[in-house]
Amino acid sequence: MRRLACLVTTGLVVLLVALSPAVASGAVHSVGPAGATQPGRLKITIGSMSPRVVSANDTAVTVTGTLTNVGDRRIDQLEVRLQLGDAVTSENELRSAAGTVPTEQVPPFEPIDGSPGPGQSLPWSITVPLTGAHSLDITQPGVYSLVVNINGTPTDGGQTRLAAVHLLLPVLAAPHGPPVGKPASPARISVLWPLVDTRPRLVGSSAAGVVLADDALAGELAPGGRLYGLVDSVATVEAASPTDSALPASLCFAIDPELLAAVTGMTAGYQVRTPTGGMIAGHGEAVAKQWLARLRQVTSGHCVLALPYADADLVALSHADATDLMSLALRQSAALAHDLPAAQLITNVVWPADGTVDNSAMAALAKLGVGTALLASTATEPAGDTTAAIPASDTRALAVDGPTSAALTAGGSPADVTAGVATPVDEHAVATQSGLATLLYRALFDTANRQLLVAPPRRWNAPESELVEFLGTAQNLFTSQSATPLGLTALIGSTGGGSATLNYPPAAAGAEVPGAVTDAAVRLDGQLNDLLGAMNADHATPIDPGTLIDPLRLGLLGGMSSAWRGNPTGGDALGMVNLVRADQRTITGMVSVQQSELTISLAAKDSKVPLSVHNSLPVDINVRLSLSAESGLQATAVEPIRIPANNSYTAFIPVRVTRSGRFSVQTVLTTTGGTALGTTARVEIVSNAYGTIILVVTSIAFGALVLLSGRRIYRRIRAARQASTAAAPSPSPPASAGG
Repeated sequence: MRRLACLVTTGLVVLLVALSPAVASGAVHSVGPAGATQPGRLKITIGSMSPRVVSANDTAVTVTGTLTNVGDRRIDQLEVRLQLGDAVTSENELRSAAGTVPTEQVPPFEPIDGSPGPGQSLPWSITVPLTGAHSLDITQPGVYSLVVNINGTPTDGGQTRLAAVHLLLPVLAAPHGPPVGKPASPARISVLWPLVDTRPRLVGSSAAGVVLADDALAGELAPGGRLYGLVDSVATVEAASPTDSALPASLCFAIDPELLAAVTGMTAGYQVRTPTGGMIAGHGEAVAKQWLARLRQVTSGHCVLALPYADADLVALSHADATDLMSLALRQSAALAHDLPAAQLITNVVWPADGTVDNSAMAALAKLGVGTALLASTATEPAGDTTAAIPASDTRALAVDGPTSAALTAGGSPADVTAGVATPVDEHAVATQSGLATLLYRALFDTANRQLLVAPPRRWNAPESELVEFLGTAQNLFTSQSATPLGLTALIGSTGGGSATLNYPPAAAGAEVPGAVTDAAVRLDGQLNDLLGAMNADHATPIDPGTLIDPLRLGLLGGMSSAWRGNPTGGDALGMVNLVRADQRTITGMVSVQQSELTISLAAKDSKVPLSVHNSLPVDINVRLSLSAESGLQATAVEPIRIPANNSYTAFIPVRVTRSGRFSVQTVLTTTGGTALGTTARVEIVSNAYGTIILVVTSIAFGALVLLSGRRIYRRIRAARQASTAAAPSPSPPASAGG
């Protein structure tokens, strides 16, 4: 069995924390023999452990590290010893081994030179024989609990236990003894190897390339970075056994398409958004090219499980009824075929965050073509480590090996509470040691389970040396024929296990991306879909409208990433959604009514108001245009208008005025579905036309004028007649007869 002398290249820090509310607050305490809580005084950093796995040729175990005084008093009489517990014999014992108190073999304490004052550090090392006097007395193979125990005397107290670190020590053969026998039925092991960024990075694009939220991804891709180690460790282990390496047959890479999209974009040059919203050039182009080439090399011909885009929180999307976004996240998985053309891509299998889904999410996934979900062994009822049918959704659940996954998860080990001291093991290197020990136990000492799907944490942050050690352990199991590699495709195709119901615990529900984020994402996605439906490719410049809208919808999935689970306020998740909203407003702002400096005069009660609409988008867009209501002015919305790309169009809006005067109205410009476009433009209108009331009043006045004028004329004619009659001469009397 190959060993690494270095357990932690970056150091393993274990703080003494009282088993009390102080654990959550991060306060450091130690507990004396009387049980009274005292201020914390000591921090341990474990530097190395050798051997990692005991074989017949090993005679002793050596552990080294550093002590740091984090209290305010000097510590004297420091001493260290190793204690070994019984070999575990069951899965329950394996899970609790890190919390038990080994008492079977108690070698003597060994002094540590020095008395560190506050803030001072000093190295320590201890070597204990495996057999003989003052040894761990290992006589047979097994997986044992090993404790590093530190005592000391603070200047204000007596001798007390100051720190304890639990490790799991696998023993494949006692010193000079026979190795553990090969199982009669070797375990079939499949390993899921996650390549997921710690957070989504893509936040847009520019003429200079893709835009990332920050440039931290460049560091992760470079030598010494987390993602570099995940890829390079596979290449290193495979290169160590170039002719008989069985590791690739058992390994399946679980890859987030968003990570590949970001890295691919980086290879062509990229921009980084600054905290103030500006842009600067990224510096990871070279390392991105190197990492992508190495990834294509190790995945060539091998299994790749495509995760949902941005590792979206599928259950949260289901609860928000965001079926469109769920579908987009799963469809985008197929894009990995472009970035990794030689890989064997699996797209109809999901590995949900925390390994849990509920019935509604599973039913939605089944409708979208998902046939199998990789779930935690406790995510089904009854719990199990095999495949099981989920009758309610016509899908299958494939259980991930619970003990190994729990051991590999940093912080997953129980706390040591010996003598009142609680020391949570919260570091990735210790978790890796526990993980490889658990894997060996499951393969060599536990005959109950012969089919194992091993899945480390999806954002595993162990040093590369630890990754190599873990993969080397699996490789040695295959080389020694103590286990056989099993491809994920074959594992998915296996039968058996009966049926089961889903178990979605309250803790998983509480960790979902919060409703404030999902609601905002769903609303914005509806507007983006409407905007896309209003767009058409222009015949002169045939650009697919999807190239404008799809990146924004993918950005919404970044806001729904499982990276944000456990944050009840939304935080950065809501920030990602707000970035998409800003980009959407930029696009809608490119279609607007041109503000006129002139006042429009209407000469009739029924007229048309000319409005100029400009489209700066590279695609055609269908819009609706109207004027806001105003007292005395009624506007009619015109039929949808298609505005050509990079062009203007003058539309005439029918209006009717019911009074003369001045009107100040707002333009209303939307897509055909109602999404607002551009900014509001104000139109000034003056009407000189008569309205209905004025027409009636004028008619009445005209009638009255006619009547009054007629009456006056009649009177004048009558008076004239009377005057003419009065002026006529009276007739003369007849003359009398003369005689």
